[in-house]
Amino acid sequence: MTVEQYLQAPHVVPMPYSPSHRGVVDTHLASMRVARNVRVVLPFFSIAPHLLPGTDLLFTTTRHFAQHYAKFLPLAIVPAPIAFPRMRFYQLWHDRTHHSAGHRWFRGLLTATGEKLWQKKGARN
Repeated sequence: MTVEQYLQAPHVVPMPYSPSHRGVVDTHLASMRVARNVRVVLPFFSIAPHLLPGTDLLFTTTRHFAQHYAKFLPLAIVPAPIAFPRMRFYQLWHDRTHHSAGHRWFRGLLTATGEKLWQKKGARN
């Protein structure tokens, strides 16, 4: 797939978590002064794979996410013709619970697990 084909194809795009923040893909495309053909905007990221079978829609996501859904949905995983930057993941909590001991413990657990996975991945590369 060429860059032009990618940009012209109909895309499924998750709704940004805030009107003032675009996702990684659209931010990168904007920095290149191009835009993709957004046809479907969804409120939740995980709905997208279920809409794809039987359509010509594209959904740009991480390989790990795509491989998970391709195990039980008839999906084709194709490398993007554009090198996108790595995705960063954030843990967001409401102010009401941000400082609670349980939430701090849980965020710490998620962070430690992510770091261990990152270190394992680095050891394999």
